[in-house]
Amino acid sequence: MDERTKIDVNQDHTIAGVTYDASEDIMNLTLNPVDKRLRVDASITSDYQDPFNGYGLYAMLDDSTTTYIMHQNTSDAWICQKIVDATGVTTYAKGSSDTATNWTNRATLTYNDYAHTF
Repeated sequence: MDERTKIDVNQDHTIAGVTYDASEDIMNLTLNPVDKRLRVDASITSDYQDPFNGYGLYAMLDDSTTTYIMHQNTSDAWICQKIVDATGVTTYAKGSSDTATNWTNRATLTYNDYAHTF
């Protein structure tokens, strides 16, 4: 890879970035001439899906050691968050029906971290 920056019309070295593909091309970074901010020509896409999309708050309880927050959707599917007050550690349980019974049994549900729940 040629690690020299490019030279502009005034023969000054410019600030550059390197592409993150195999070619590792050096490209000039350009600024908006009006507000002098870095110009970015890109679109950002993501396949991230918010697991709480479509869910509303069903119930919440703080028993002074643990906070439980139950979310429910219109099909009675549910997600329960368990937050340990002393550490802030949050774990999750989820199911597809019977929100009311699972809220009653919230202390004995099987909880896991975000990555393993969703």
